[in-house]
Amino acid sequence: MNIMEIDLNYFILPILCAILFGWIITSLSMKRTGYLEKRIGEKTKELEHYAFMDDMTNIYNRRMGL
Repeated sequence: MNIMEIDLNYFILPILCAILFGWIITSLSMKRTGYLEKRIGEKTKELEHYAFMDDMTNIYNRRMGL
């Protein structure tokens, strides 16, 4: 084994490890994002029967004659 092979091994190995680490982090964050989107959708469905601020403002303006 000559010096050139050692240099290539120490150069390529960190790059491959970085690619693997980035792929793992990306896949985990995408799973987390999907989970959070599902939870937000469930919470939004729970809040559908509440009046929103725009509705309350319109009701107030109508009652005050604005």
